[in-house]
Amino acid sequence: MFQCLMYKLKVFCALSLWLGVSLGVSLAQGVEPVGSLKKSEADASSQMAKPLSRMPRRLGQTYIRERLSFSSGINYSQGEYYYGEDSFDSGGPDTGSADKNTYISSMPFRVKYGQGDWSLSAQIPYIYITGPASVITVGDGIESDFTISQIERKRWGLGDLRLGAQYKLPLIKFPKSHSSAKPFGLSIDNLFDSARFHVGANIKIPTASEADNLGSGEFDYSAYMGAYIRSGRWLSNARLGYQIMGDTDDTNYHNRWYTSLGGNYILSKQHSLGLSYYFKQASSARSEAVRSLTGSFNWRLTHGWRLGLSAGTGFSRSSADIFGGFQITKTFVRKRRARVDDNDIRTRD
Repeated sequence: MFQCLMYKLKVFCALSLWLGVSLGVSLAQGVEPVGSLKKSEADASSQMAKPLSRMPRRLGQTYIRERLSFSSGINYSQGEYYYGEDSFDSGGPDTGSADKNTYISSMPFRVKYGQGDWSLSAQIPYIYITGPASVITVGDGIESDFTISQIERKRWGLGDLRLGAQYKLPLIKFPKSHSSAKPFGLSIDNLFDSARFHVGANIKIPTASEADNLGSGEFDYSAYMGAYIRSGRWLSNARLGYQIMGDTDDTNYHNRWYTSLGGNYILSKQHSLGLSYYFKQASSARSEAVRSLTGSFNWRLTHGWRLGLSAGTGFSRSSADIFGGFQITKTFVRKRRARVDDNDIRTRD
């Protein structure tokens, strides 16, 4: 009898010890014991009873979309640019003067950062030139303006640095209407899906060597506005800008207007075709206006990569006869939470 009682006492002590150890480990790991279940339920009820102003802050936050892209490629142009000051002074080409080919190869490097509707960009090319033409600007392979030198030689080096900023206005969407009030059902709402305007400015910093005829050696400033309108797979775009050019000791450059008009056809989510016409007033009394037509193909690859191909021709002596190139772009996108003030949360509540 006594031995049986002692055996039960040992079992009871062992069970008590085991329960104590288990309870201690549970509390150390953050697990509530069974007895505190009612307290947890009470806490949960009190949390649910709190007003919306006390809800977690992340529920009232908005997200900001940021984009960072890097681009590079190769552009090539070839043109016969008339030279001979006598012919310009006389108002027409002189039969005694000659046309010489000028070949320009450039490798642009571009970085662009965008946040919301704002974007900032910086671009600088490396240029290799063979021929008599002196470069004023080398853009992205589409825009090139030239003055002419009597010396034919090879030169190379960095081009001018271009800094840009752009702001996109809110998107305009046209709701579809099925009203029969319009003849043939034609209306702006039925013809177009959406439209958007943008404004921007550029500044050219003269980092190119003026002595090697790689640039004008002066600052240039530009401001522009543009828009696009979409209808199904078609995307039409236009831009109008004005450029203020810096004068050199030898040349008084003209401030000038420039414009572009084009369109794109979206083949799929990855592919699109484009065609655009570009016009820019003459930079000086001895040059002609820039007029060119460009065709393009864009291929959106995976993991933020994009490939662009372009080729075109010019229609003036200040434009390249033929030009083309390709560009590869890598884009990184991230979303981050916007900081929201407690006062803003109470105001929304």
